[in-house]
Amino acid sequence: MKISFRKGGESQEPVSPAQPRMREHKRRKTPVRKVVLTVLCVAILVGGGIMLYNRNTLYTYGMVTGETLELTADVPTEIQQLFVSKGDIVKKGDVLFTQYSVEGEKRVRQAEAALEAKLSTYDLIAGESGDQRDYAAPLQNKLRFLDLEQQGSALARERMLSEARFEARRLKTLYESKKERHENLEKLYRLDATTLSQVRAAKTEKELRYHEYILARDHYQHVVESNRIAEAEAEKSYRARSSTLNRSGIQEDSDVDDLLSEIERARAYRDHLRQLYGAAGFTAPFDAIITDVKVSTGSLVGGGEPILSFASLNGLWVDVYVAPDKAWMLTDDKEILLYVNGKRESVAGTLTAMGNVELRVPEVLREKLPKLVSAVYFHVAVENDENLLPGNVVRVVVK
Repeated sequence: MKISFRKGGESQEPVSPAQPRMREHKRRKTPVRKVVLTVLCVAILVGGGIMLYNRNTLYTYGMVTGETLELTADVPTEIQQLFVSKGDIVKKGDVLFTQYSVEGEKRVRQAEAALEAKLSTYDLIAGESGDQRDYAAPLQNKLRFLDLEQQGSALARERMLSEARFEARRLKTLYESKKERHENLEKLYRLDATTLSQVRAAKTEKELRYHEYILARDHYQHVVESNRIAEAEAEKSYRARSSTLNRSGIQEDSDVDDLLSEIERARAYRDHLRQLYGAAGFTAPFDAIITDVKVSTGSLVGGGEPILSFASLNGLWVDVYVAPDKAWMLTDDKEILLYVNGKRESVAGTLTAMGNVELRVPEVLREKLPKLVSAVYFHVAVENDENLLPGNVVRVVVK
């Protein structure tokens, strides 16, 4: 069979030989129905596996916690130098700050002077003999004048110390006001509300006031040290000039026994004051992270007022909060994994307290658990890890 065209042309090839090839082409078509069914079956299996995995896996959040200690001042004290700030990690034995108690140091020095005077009196009595009562009256007058002279010198030193302390605090307050003014001008400059020259002038004035404050603070510390030396020299002179009078104060054995009792009481009182006011520097009792600082260098802290607080880095645990309808999934036989700050590496945890109570979700976890107002609380212990710090929010996965 051939195909004839209108102009008399003919095809070069008959139609019939092409039909078997067309049938073979139809037989080689892709089986769409089988492919669709296969894809649907695979998707159902994968989805079922994911649902089963999610059904047996719990996702929630918790907060790393450690033993927290707040340090308060036992007596009124002045912070000489502060070495830490909020968020710093310290080792056991690191010095956190140095303190100076004017009242405490004065009491300790007075107790030491009283003890030394009694010891000197005992040494003189034990090593001297003879009647010295004829010299008691003139020596008594000299001792009275010596007491007045010491009181006048002490008042002068206290006045100098108060003036130096007042000047240091005044210049510190002035520096802080200039610093605040400079910061405000910088904010106004960003808003095109002031000129750059005014900002630079405020910065120069702030730096000048800061240097003046540093000089005043150093002067105050120098006055403190000078007063200590002057008081020690005055006490030494006082004991030397009054020793002859004390030498004739006790003549009988009973008086010697009374003096020995006074020496023991004076020594016990001095030791008590040393223990009460403590050392000049405070050291960290264990490895910790500073969670809050209430003072700065030069601050005056009253008795019982907080200085700083820190949390131990040893024996950490995680406060885990779980939705009430999923609390049954967290049991002793489950694997608990903790992820910190988006890291892929996990830290293993151990369940140490079952969820027996439902608590309000802490404010720090509200963003991570927005749908929960209250949740079941679990206590999970963890090993020490450099990535786990008190206050960190961790992602908890329970398998």
